[in-house]
Amino acid sequence: MKHISRCRSAVQRNRTLCWGVVLLLLSACLPATRVTPTSPAWTTRPRTACPHSLLLGDVELRYTPANVVGCSAERPCILLHGPRGDLRYIEFSLTDGLKIERDQMLSLAPGAINGRMGAALTGEEIVITLGSRSASSATVAKFSKSGDLLWQTTQELAENYWQRFAVSDDEVAVLFVASTGATLQAFGRMDGVPRRTAQLVERRFEIYDACLLRVGDELFAAWIGKERYVDQGDTILDSAWISTVTGDVRPGPRYRHKPLGHALECAPQGDDVGILLLEEDGLMRFTRVGPPGTAARSMDVAMDLRANSIYKFHEPQLVADGGGFAVAWDARERGHDPSPPRPFVSFLDLDGRRTRIVRLDHHGANIRLVPGPHGPSALYWTGNSRLSAARVRCGGEGPPYSP
Repeated sequence: MKHISRCRSAVQRNRTLCWGVVLLLLSACLPATRVTPTSPAWTTRPRTACPHSLLLGDVELRYTPANVVGCSAERPCILLHGPRGDLRYIEFSLTDGLKIERDQMLSLAPGAINGRMGAALTGEEIVITLGSRSASSATVAKFSKSGDLLWQTTQELAENYWQRFAVSDDEVAVLFVASTGATLQAFGRMDGVPRRTAQLVERRFEIYDACLLRVGDELFAAWIGKERYVDQGDTILDSAWISTVTGDVRPGPRYRHKPLGHALECAPQGDDVGILLLEEDGLMRFTRVGPPGTAARSMDVAMDLRANSIYKFHEPQLVADGGGFAVAWDARERGHDPSPPRPFVSFLDLDGRRTRIVRLDHHGANIRLVPGPHGPSALYWTGNSRLSAARVRCGGEGPPYSP
């Protein structure tokens, strides 16, 4: 009987030990991100951790949602697209809450903007804007600070349509894509006259999304998609550097992977460029690209938000912040969801490691980030006609912010 009792005790100890090992392994495999409906953060980290946010206020605009956000974090500006194709430029002050400093209507030829619209908003000029009139033409225009139209030109594009654009010292560069590839067209910044064209993608390539930005004396372009007529081919992220002086094109890093996502965002960080890819199911990938000729870094998973499959994730935003990046996105429940998307924000270091994830507002949508020296400002809609602003920060100098 003693032998039987000892045997049972040994079996019990081994069974407890095995279950402990199993539970330890399971806890190590569980994702760090959780979805807690009553919590403002999807995280297991303390709520006092980075990032911190401070609501600055909201204003009633009674207009369509902002298409473009720009200028600076201390004095952000937005461009709104009205129902009749009219444009409204609004400049805010954030020094003492959210206040409207300028509200300007921009006059543009009727029908010039009918569909997708983009703009580069700066402190020196009110806006350099590009509108898509149809699949075969686009309008590029420049306005003064007082809202006067300085020049406007229409570009016939065959089967191309505009994707992204960037502004350098004396040019407006527009990235056009089509079933036959991608083309970069440069216009004079002072007169709108077309200058030169660079072919970036010559093969038949279906582009899902692209980015274009200025980095020093170079333009950096990246695009994601698949080669046409290739069954179950890999998703490809390709890139190129373009000289703003000579127009020479040099290839950048190229990545191949089965799932890479459809949404692409880029942001300059010194001489480097951060690249962010977001899949609808919540897998976010990140890499940092160095100047031309430097070795390519791996495309790593920055966030895995797939712990709760009821959400779809879209509209990523990426801006440089101190020694890293600020990232924001929207999340909406799958199926019929009458509520607006939920805006979220987090921070990444230079290697793509994230901080905690914070939900800015329970009723916000269409979040846009504007970088600044004391942290970016986040603009988002809290209803059909109210625009809210918040300051988000992760370390650095400046006044303290409430978590």
